Amino acid sequence: MLDTTRLKAELGNIQAHLARVITGPRGGEVVRPLRQVADLPAPPGRLLWQALHNDCLRVIYVAINADDRVADEEIEDTYEYLFSVARHYAELLPAAYGVHGALEPETAREFLACYAADRGPFGFRGDQTRWAGLDACRRAAVIGDDEPLERYMAMIGWLCDEAIRIAGVELNGPRPNAKLTEIEDLRQALAQRSKVSAPGTDLRLEAFLSGPRVFAAITHADSVFEEDPFDVEEVHAEVRETFERMVNQAIDRDAQPDRGRILLVLGDSGAGKTHLMRAFRSYVHRGHHGFAVYAQLQSRAPEYGHYLLHNVIESLERRYGARSDDASGLLELARGLSRFLSDELQASVARLAEDDWESGALATHVNRLVDELLAHDKLARFDPDLLRVLLYLQCDDSRITTRALKYLRCEPMNPHDLAWIGDVMPKVGADEPIWMIQRLARLAFVTQDAAFVIMVDQAELAGFDGHTIDAFKRAVDALYAVASAVPSVVVVVACLTDMYRAAEPELSRGLLDRLTTDPPRAVLAMQRTAPEITSIVARRLEWLYGDTGAVFRREDATYPLPVALLNAVVGFRTRSVLDMCHKFQQECSAAGRLVDAGSVGVEGPDASTDGEVRVEDLDRLATEWNDYLHTARPEVPDDDEGVLALLGEAAQACQVELGWTTVVRSRETYIEADLGSGDQRQHLTIGVTNKSARGGHFGRQLEHLCKASGGRTPAAVRTVAFPTGTASEKRVADLLRDGGRKVLCSEGDLRSVLAMRAFAKLRADAPLDAWRRRDRPLLRREGLAELFAATSSGVLPPPPKPVVSVPRPNPPTPVPKLPPIKIPIPVATTGVTTPGGELHVGTTVGLDPRPLDVSLEFLVRHSGVLGSPGSGKTTLALNLVEQLLEHDIAVVLVDRKGDLAGYARPDWFESIPDHDQRARGKELADRIDVRLFTPGTGGGRSLGFGVVPRLDGVPDHERSRVVIHATGALAAMLRLGSGVRDQTRRAILSQAIMVLSERVAPAGLESLIDLIESRDDALIARASKFDDRLFTSLVSDLETLRLNEPELFDRSAEQLSADALLGRGADGRTPLSIVSTRFLGDADRVQAWAAHLFVELGRYCMRTPQARLQTLIMLDEADQYMPATSKPPSKDPLMDLLKRARSGGLGVMLATQTPGDLDYKSRDLISSWFIGKIGDNRSIDKVRPLLERKPAIAGRLGQLPSGQFIVVNDTNVAEIQRRPSLLRTDQLPEQEILALARANRR
Repeated sequence: MLDTTRLKAELGNIQAHLARVITGPRGGEVVRPLRQVADLPAPPGRLLWQALHNDCLRVIYVAINADDRVADEEIEDTYEYLFSVARHYAELLPAAYGVHGALEPETAREFLACYAADRGPFGFRGDQTRWAGLDACRRAAVIGDDEPLERYMAMIGWLCDEAIRIAGVELNGPRPNAKLTEIEDLRQALAQRSKVSAPGTDLRLEAFLSGPRVFAAITHADSVFEEDPFDVEEVHAEVRETFERMVNQAIDRDAQPDRGRILLVLGDSGAGKTHLMRAFRSYVHRGHHGFAVYAQLQSRAPEYGHYLLHNVIESLERRYGARSDDASGLLELARGLSRFLSDELQASVARLAEDDWESGALATHVNRLVDELLAHDKLARFDPDLLRVLLYLQCDDSRITTRALKYLRCEPMNPHDLAWIGDVMPKVGADEPIWMIQRLARLAFVTQDAAFVIMVDQAELAGFDGHTIDAFKRAVDALYAVASAVPSVVVVVACLTDMYRAAEPELSRGLLDRLTTDPPRAVLAMQRTAPEITSIVARRLEWLYGDTGAVFRREDATYPLPVALLNAVVGFRTRSVLDMCHKFQQECSAAGRLVDAGSVGVEGPDASTDGEVRVEDLDRLATEWNDYLHTARPEVPDDDEGVLALLGEAAQACQVELGWTTVVRSRETYIEADLGSGDQRQHLTIGVTNKSARGGHFGRQLEHLCKASGGRTPAAVRTVAFPTGTASEKRVADLLRDGGRKVLCSEGDLRSVLAMRAFAKLRADAPLDAWRRRDRPLLRREGLAELFAATSSGVLPPPPKPVVSVPRPNPPTPVPKLPPIKIPIPVATTGVTTPGGELHVGTTVGLDPRPLDVSLEFLVRHSGVLGSPGSGKTTLALNLVEQLLEHDIAVVLVDRKGDLAGYARPDWFESIPDHDQRARGKELADRIDVRLFTPGTGGGRSLGFGVVPRLDGVPDHERSRVVIHATGALAAMLRLGSGVRDQTRRAILSQAIMVLSERVAPAGLESLIDLIESRDDALIARASKFDDRLFTSLVSDLETLRLNEPELFDRSAEQLSADALLGRGADGRTPLSIVSTRFLGDADRVQAWAAHLFVELGRYCMRTPQARLQTLIMLDEADQYMPATSKPPSKDPLMDLLKRARSGGLGVMLATQTPGDLDYKSRDLISSWFIGKIGDNRSIDKVRPLLERKPAIAGRLGQLPSGQFIVVNDTNVAEIQRRPSLLRTDQLPEQEILALARANRR
């Protein structure tokens, strides 16, 4: 039988590689000849797929028809591929092949006969497309990328061998000679045709020489609020793991500590402290685990609580996520209140932003909502004024927003201010700032089960003095006051090692205990290892290549940087590694070729020239600016004219901070800004469009702006969220289609412009321009950066660095070995099995053997079964599964190898030798309803999924997370990378899934394609800019995916749902669903499908909350779904499921034979571990923390006999001989799995 799964996976890799090549500057050379010959109006991606299938079908047909006769068994062995390829031909060439779109075994001969007689494009007798796939790969090699050709030749060689085997050549039949001759002629023709005489310049080298600079070494404070495409999780992995576990415990009601916790992170200059803060925020926000706020440590503000609160509100004003339409963190927090309101009152909250209100009517409306909220037990003790202000904050009125922010910052307010927000009582006492932070943090947890993460970071270039040490002590006191009162708070304090050592003697014993005990302080390793350097460099090159048509190759991940150059910086700090790469790229770019690596230095200051300023002076200005932002408290205008004037000042800042030529002109209610550098210039007409959508006011503002802009780029700016609704979204979509921009400027953006005006006057004697060029204090603000396209995307080159004085590097700090973290794991019971709620695991090993049982309730808190091949881990797991089924608990088995599918055999219990156990097996077989699913193939019982998940039953604050998971799964199947272009397409995909989920769900791939292809108004309105080419390429890729995976996306087929897996039939038998993933293809497909499974089970838990165990899912080879060193689309959904499944009565059992590859960050969520023989030291080291109470046992793991396990719980570590399962596990062949699956179709 032809391995169609492997063949489709190989073709998918080649096509994805070619698809990236054709997006480059010479990509047309690959697809243009194919289009000319075929003369078909298909997207490029579709044509490439057709070309590759053309070659494969030709090979198969030549082999099976070499003697002019196709045998029945040959059709049977190739049917699955013929079914897939016939669908491609029917879609692309409907006139000739339309009737073969749904191929059956009986009609396969008709399809082959049609193909054999076809002289048109891609037909067997079509000479011009005889080897169309090979020709496309050859053309890619000619323009500089030979990997598709290399992959193609390996694939086609294997296919020739497979075709020979299927055709019976290896048998001593009457036909081998004819077949061999035909195939050998084919091989020779392919070998001759695959030669490329004059390969072009490597596309990766072209990108490296001419592309943007991607090796920037310094992370600025404002960068913390941006997604980092270059983050490498392997760097500082232990510190990340500690942080993530703290966050997970903070939001876990069962594992939550009695107070918040503080993580102290120490590191020298260049160790990556600020970069780590950026990664922490991304983890919290990307996974919707809570709210992360950031402040710089050093401040001379006399009241640190006020300073901290200012930065908390400033951070929450920022966009919550990476998408341009994301609400601010503060608005996300405020919206959580709706969770406690009825559907009717939730609609009333929505009216806050949609209606035009008279002040009295608005106050009455808000007061009614507050009364309803206070009636809820969880909110009864909250300050009514705080709830009131958070409701006012959801009004679409900048005048109200300004006053609400003043209240939240605990600033003095006059009666006029207070009238706008219901005459609340302002919070101006000395202790009020800490009180406000505590209440916001507590509210985040109560309303959204969200952590509140406060990150305080010492800007390392500023050095330290006595004032810094004082600030450090005041900061720790303030942060502890917050953390000690709110268990869901996580505090991270990052500072220079030397500063902490200087401050340590002045800290009280109590203060030291707060900082260093739980968890222990973390010291960042300065020296980067060779694997870390490879990952750091490779991640940035992958991003660089992703937008140029060059294809990143993992086997040559650091090309064109010489290996010798990277080896020279092993042991150096990250900043030095990046500086070296930056210099090498600059020198190569200047020379137009790769230069001698020996000419690039790896350390030392830049060359200096007269008139340059000192780093210390710029650092001092940065510190003063940080304090001034807090103390200035400028009055931000709430009228359109005042806002527009500030935007004009911000445009002038481009000249100072970016070195652009800038001309700004006022025109009635707009400003015109001409700015840029060289031939890359922008001509903007900027207007403030803050009016309400009600009555069409907002739409008319947009219409007038577009008319006034003429041939310039219109930029619509709002200081409150852009309105939704069909009419408003259409107006915004039209603006973006015409090349315009929509920009949301926060009050913080405008406040910074006002503060800079005054700060520049106060420090006129300082080197302000040099500092502003270095730090870009205004143009790193989100709203201003988007307005002037001043992001770090590489569209416009960054200015030259003005500073040449580099502080003396600190000596590397030794990294202390941190003690292992104690794992709270529930107790497993030992004793005699009781019929009520215990499962018999086995018998303890020793002089006094006793039975060991585990309570059902422990499995709802998850379990892990670890062991190398032959350890008996599958038998142990299935023993527990069988007992659960006997307790009438539904089970889902996810089976990769095929050995769990044995339960689908009607007589599986007959081979049990013991009479009593055989009778028990028969009784179990009678009481269970076995459902064997084979997603990825139509030959068994397929299980498709809707790419747009159902959100009914999912709380509002959880919906974004579900959409993110669905997007990740689909992006993996599309093989979207980390480059700018792919990340932008991923954002479009996410927006499209969200739009569809709000209208109709579940929805299929066809609906998603239609939405994107139609350039839906709501979809375009949610972007900050519109690029039609990205929509076109995304539609092409999705269409190709639909054609290649018809079984997965066929909406008429049985769909993945909790009901299909767990719903009970009329006979009431216990469901046992077995999902065989063997037919899904490569790891990307398996992980993407599994992501949808985990999301669906998570939704099931939300809809059916249950304290006791009602369902268990066992994941065989669980490391594939949650690997330690990568982040596939299945990882985050599985982590979420582990966190949330307990409340739904769903237990998760992770089983793996490669324990070293599993990510153990989730170990706190797993109550019981069963550890068998482990054959490699790396895996033993990974599980060692699980055995901290009896560390000596770890040394015996490699010698455990088969069937013997270490059982770990929080009070006991026991060694047992496991009880065998009833099922004798054998790996079933694919044909039998498909036959068994067909037999239980519904």
